[in-house]
Amino acid sequence: METPCRWILLETRLRSGHKNSLTHRSFRLGFAAPNNEAEYEALIAGLRLAIGIEARKLHAYSDSQLVTSQYHGEYETKPERMKAYLKVVRELTEQFDHFELTRIL
Repeated sequence: METPCRWILLETRLRSGHKNSLTHRSFRLGFAAPNNEAEYEALIAGLRLAIGIEARKLHAYSDSQLVTSQYHGEYETKPERMKAYLKVVRELTEQFDHFELTRIL
């Protein structure tokens, strides 16, 4: 049985000279992943997409309490795999002038 898809919504402000635009992308993971890993994979894919279109300011929204809380330092990140995901997210977010991650219900 297939697991329902999770979505990350991105709001971007592109470099001056570019008009604000809305881009829709979807993807399927090529491997089985637990829910929390799939949430991180979706966030990382969205960050890479935003970097690819030269976004300078990014506001990402996620329904994952774990991912948003780990990013904000509210939850300790214990498993090594989750630490690795968080490290990638932090490295990618450093490429933006401004990045914000908000949990949605």
